[in-house]
Amino acid sequence: MNQASGVRHMSDEPSAASSEHGALVARARAALDEIIDPCSSAAGLPAGLVTLGLVKAIDLQHDSVDGPLLVATLRVTGPGCVMAPVFVEEAQRRLAAVAGRGKAIVRFDATPDWEQSDMDPAYRERRRLALAQASRFVPPAPGANPQVKPGETA
Repeated sequence: MNQASGVRHMSDEPSAASSEHGALVARARAALDEIIDPCSSAAGLPAGLVTLGLVKAIDLQHDSVDGPLLVATLRVTGPGCVMAPVFVEEAQRRLAAVAGRGKAIVRFDATPDWEQSDMDPAYRERRRLALAQASRFVPPAPGANPQVKPGETA
């Protein structure tokens, strides 16, 4: 137990509590990954907040009176993203359900530190392959004759 705060961290408990800690954090991660980023959907590669690396941290503390306290910190890919308030609100709702009789706090960190390497490696590879495939074919401009080579006239 942290004497200064009076908060007992799950890591201070015996191994059964550590197992409980791991299970609750896993459920929290799964719940946050169900929140799909609309930009990833628009690009044809829908992904959740965890997959995209938009969850900086999930911390689980245990207050002996109120039960578990889940604290999640979210971020966005860049300063121009307007989804932060939506993500925080939805994450709060979902984590409150995971915490049950406990509590959930969702914070937003506006520090512009997200990098593509923060994405799940499997998703990053899917995205790389999709972008490579998309760049192989460029459809002709509307009204253009695809049979005419550049510099020729129809």
